Amino acid sequence: NAGGVGGDAKAGLSSSTIPQDADLSSPSSTPPPLDDISPILFEATSSFSIKTLSCHLPFIGPIKLVRGGYDEVSAPDDGGNTDVETVVHGRGLVASRDLYPGECLFVTPAIFSTPVEDVWERFDGNGNGARLEQIAEEVLVDKIRASAENIQDSSCMLLDAFLAQMSSDEVPSFPCDVSENGKELDSHQLEHQNSSFLEILTANPSVATKAKSHAMCSNYNIDRDTILSNIRRNAFGPDYHNYDKIALCWSSNKCNKNKFYNRLLGVYPLAAMINHSCSPNAVRVFSSFEGKEVMIVHANVIIPKGTEITWSYLPPSTDFFTRQKLLKDKYSFVCRCARCLKEKDATSSVFYQYWLENWNYREDGQATGEQIEKLEHLMSINCVPNEVQRYLRIGLAKSYMVYFNEVLAPTATMTCDSARNDVRRQVLKLSTQL
Repeated sequence: NAGGVGGDAKAGLSSSTIPQDADLSSPSSTPPPLDDISPILFEATSSFSIKTLSCHLPFIGPIKLVRGGYDEVSAPDDGGNTDVETVVHGRGLVASRDLYPGECLFVTPAIFSTPVEDVWERFDGNGNGARLEQIAEEVLVDKIRASAENIQDSSCMLLDAFLAQMSSDEVPSFPCDVSENGKELDSHQLEHQNSSFLEILTANPSVATKAKSHAMCSNYNIDRDTILSNIRRNAFGPDYHNYDKIALCWSSNKCNKNKFYNRLLGVYPLAAMINHSCSPNAVRVFSSFEGKEVMIVHANVIIPKGTEITWSYLPPSTDFFTRQKLLKDKYSFVCRCARCLKEKDATSSVFYQYWLENWNYREDGQATGEQIEKLEHLMSINCVPNEVQRYLRIGLAKSYMVYFNEVLAPTATMTCDSARNDVRRQVLKLSTQL
């Protein structure tokens, strides 16, 4: 699912943003530039191989880290200014140049990951998803604690990266900060600090950064609660199968565990810097390289230079009210992304409140076909902008899928080709608006 929500990826871009001779239809036959390894990763017929990356991991593409809420560079913002980059929260990743869909942003291995075999043995095919998640967290906590108790050069770098995810309140003595000796850094100093901080996040520090890091190794004293809190806020669990589904699968197919899942929980500090948006511009996939769990992140829409890289902490096909509640309960923030702000206005309107008051449910909790048709009619007569219509539909994606199947079912027995094609065209037209 590499598609973004929100419709036309070119919205808001000037014609000068995209090179006139840009060919996005196929990768180049010549070696790709160092800041775009997409052809290596995604082109099966390419003469290149993933092995080419063995000396380049972690691979950091056309992105940069921004902390302190802004960074003075030449990049456009929503108001048309060209002197600031901004991020949603105190720190985040932004595009260092214009990016196109499919371009690789970074490839990084997990600094710590939960061995599936260890969790498998403790789970022993007995329990639900909550127990499986608890076991995965416990195994990861034990692994990090063991690294902290046996400090070596490699473990020191990994622990630095782990701590770097945490807020400055939790790790007040971390070497990279937005101030030095109580004085706020200027833009050049801040950019240098951000560069060093990015090196630490990938456990790939330069000699100078490593020297600062090693000076702190003797001060590591991380308790289990702090580690667990960091894992729950920043680690990446199963993306497309929740723990309940995995527990059910393992309980019924215990001897075939490797056939279904090869990862459970991993720590990716650089990826943890990416903030949330309900209309994201990036997507991640997991793979393995030389026996290590690896995350690959790439753009899924056009991203202008200076724009923050975001992804969704929840499935984008979740309705506005559910998203707001889940983000508040699990991540302790109220989302104010562009999609949420527009949906908030729409769902507060008279027509939507009227629609909710007359809500009809199916047994599975989805909206009925009649309810979907009523929403479409109300959006049409109330002149709801197309973008907002798409946002509302994607939040009801499951209901729309059921509705489409119901509408299409009778076409199988229709004898009139024109009538059958009319129905299919109507469904196709509406489905493209999801």
